[in-house]
Amino acid sequence: MLRPGRKILGFRPSEWGLHATLWLLSLFFLYPLFYSVGVIFMNALQFKTVPPGILPAPHPWDLTNLKTIFHHLVTYDTTRPLQLWLANSVVRVAWFVFWISFSSLVMGFVFARMRFPGKNLTFSLLFLTTLLPGVVTFTPTFVMMAHFPLLGGNDWLGNGGTGLFDSYPALLVLGMVNISMVFLVRMSIEAMTSSVEEAAIMDGAGIGTILFRIVLPMQRSIFAFIAIMTFMGIWADWFTPFVFNQRTELQTIASGIVRSTSSLLSQHAQPNWPELIGEGVVLNLPCIVIFLAFQKNIVAGLTSSAVKG
Repeated sequence: MLRPGRKILGFRPSEWGLHATLWLLSLFFLYPLFYSVGVIFMNALQFKTVPPGILPAPHPWDLTNLKTIFHHLVTYDTTRPLQLWLANSVVRVAWFVFWISFSSLVMGFVFARMRFPGKNLTFSLLFLTTLLPGVVTFTPTFVMMAHFPLLGGNDWLGNGGTGLFDSYPALLVLGMVNISMVFLVRMSIEAMTSSVEEAAIMDGAGIGTILFRIVLPMQRSIFAFIAIMTFMGIWADWFTPFVFNQRTELQTIASGIVRSTSSLLSQHAQPNWPELIGEGVVLNLPCIVIFLAFQKNIVAGLTSSAVKG
């Protein structure tokens, strides 16, 4: 016998409709992945003479593209150095995951706990910058990078050279502060009780101790979310390296594939589309694995700022 108020398991008709809609949307968003996986096992001639349908069906199945990708990964090729691009991507991702997590922790704590004149106005102005489309800030950012003082042959006024343009630091400088992540940390810390921090201050703890031994452990979910989202965003970012670096050796995985493809198209050459699609799938497997492995952390990180400590 059911207890009063206990809900009977099962779906109502409206819930069945909702789940069916979600399944259809999931298939819609997963379709490019299914399509790409099917094309990988087609050779260039087969892809050209027998255009794939809605769902590619290779006949016969060809492993040449996977062998070629693996060969590029284990051997150095000056025209398409996947090894170097992969190393650049790993360094860039590691740097941004560390720095954005660190800067979000410090800035979020400052805006959540400390008092200083103009705090709310400063944070509001910083947050408003996230509402600007990238195309608005692109030209000023490009000018700033090209005229960075005392670097790339520039004088102290930023003239005479190239600044940070077409240099390795260009991979590591842009996007060092993510205001959206700072906002999440601030909201999460504000939702947390301050009694533990006050007790630590009475015991003589400094800011560093409070940040790394109290706040950080209590906000693991939000920083796991920041690390995961930063990893996926930076790994897939092709625009920044593509625009601010011209040399082949300064590209990442994403920008290198885009640049080599655009170079072939500009010369009216026909890329090997199955191999190119295979590179995109294989080299983005880390993002897929990270998302599938840590999707619970993504949900926990988004909801942590709404839970009172």
